[in-house]
Amino acid sequence: MQHFEIFHFEDAAPNEKLEHIYKFIEGLKSIDKAIMILFMEGCKNKEISAVTGMTDSNISTRKERIKNKLKQYFETQQKHYNEI
Repeated sequence: MQHFEIFHFEDAAPNEKLEHIYKFIEGLKSIDKAIMILFMEGCKNKEISAVTGMTDSNISTRKERIKNKLKQYFETQQKHYNEI
């Protein structure tokens, strides 16, 4: 499973980080939410394609876009966290 190098909440508890991930996922479109959940469960693009009916290439593109959005989300959260 891949790991994201976007968590900069050094003082945040692991549960708090997880809470932020769930909050982010809740805001995604249904298809993107499904892709992320399957990805987080360890599914490969081919498996996600079989479930969603999308091509492997489309899954890969969507995952990259979602990861970029997630990174932006955490950067915003980090700024807010630092202001507190």
